[in-house]
Amino acid sequence: MRARSVEWTPPGATSCIIPSVLAYPNGEDQQSTYGEEALHQTPRYAWTKMLVEGVPEVRVAELDLNALFGGEEAFNYENRPATVRLISHFLSNIRNAFRNDPGILRELGTGNLPHIDWHFSLPASWGAEGLAIMEAAINQAGFRQNEGRIYFATEGLAAAIAVANRLRNKSMAQPGDRVLVCDLGGLTNDFTALDVVAVHPTEPHRLFFQRYDEDSKADCANPRIDQSLLRHLRRTLGRPLGSGRVMHVGLNAAIAAKHAFDGQSEASVDLSFDSWYLPRHFRGQQRDAFDQQGRRFIFSQDALQQSMGPVVTQIQDRVAALIDNWNPSKIAIIGGLSRSGYLQGRLSTMLATRYPTIYQVPMDSFRGNDAYVLPPAPIVPVSSRSSSSS
Repeated sequence: MRARSVEWTPPGATSCIIPSVLAYPNGEDQQSTYGEEALHQTPRYAWTKMLVEGVPEVRVAELDLNALFGGEEAFNYENRPATVRLISHFLSNIRNAFRNDPGILRELGTGNLPHIDWHFSLPASWGAEGLAIMEAAINQAGFRQNEGRIYFATEGLAAAIAVANRLRNKSMAQPGDRVLVCDLGGLTNDFTALDVVAVHPTEPHRLFFQRYDEDSKADCANPRIDQSLLRHLRRTLGRPLGSGRVMHVGLNAAIAAKHAFDGQSEASVDLSFDSWYLPRHFRGQQRDAFDQQGRRFIFSQDALQQSMGPVVTQIQDRVAALIDNWNPSKIAIIGGLSRSGYLQGRLSTMLATRYPTIYQVPMDSFRGNDAYVLPPAPIVPVSSRSSSSS
């Protein structure tokens, strides 16, 4: 039987992309929930990887994490549960859901699960502390209980493996190609390069990849976009949007604006507060920015440019430097931030102008919203490199 790659979606979930969120709705000494279910419960925790040594580009203590996450007093940076405990509970939930999913047994065509080799991705920016924390969490979550082997990779390499599977399945690469994989997430950016080194001697659809560079590269300035847009929203409305549903609605509006901005116009986004909230409290000066009847908020082009411009410039410069250093022939751009039309346009222009021979790999075979495809023109060829909100 030919080996193939299958993306697992937890039972009851709407996407194979699992939000990295953990909640304790019945108290922190009781069973936790995770993923989509935890998004709507408190107390809940996210962005745990920001608390581990090795991510100096964004100082966690300087970010309004409670606002960025949209919780109701759900994120206490100083007094949150131990990082190892949070990660172990999150991983344990995934392990149990996978092992207890009857669809897995049907997919394998067997009555019992075989030994499972578990592969874990870590932020490339983590150092020795991060690896030690992850190993301790994996042990606490039960992954070494009579199961298979444990493997570690950077988030960038994990993204590159996913891209390699698409290239193999779609016959979109050949020996001699070097692919730059750019995983531009809502929190971190990870980059990795893969070389296509050979074709299987009897199965030409099977390609063999080798990582070009020993280490993935990473940075994590992206949370500054959401924080800046939230600050603009609060200032315009004259409201703190400090907790509960109003905070969550504000965060969703900021993220929607980030994805909708094309670099040339304002962005109108849904701002569906409860009907009583803004009529009772709205004291903002820029009333033309908010349509109370239609429940829409308009982020101006200037506000979006000021919030996104510096981070997108940083990403663009990083991609260009990696292209110059690694000399890829193809580039694949995935991740939540890659949905931004503004970022797409900036990268598209740069690639067409400075690197016209690099081929942009269409990643529309990704499920969910984890990849984008640049318009076919003016980019004819593009390149590839590699490197991970919720």
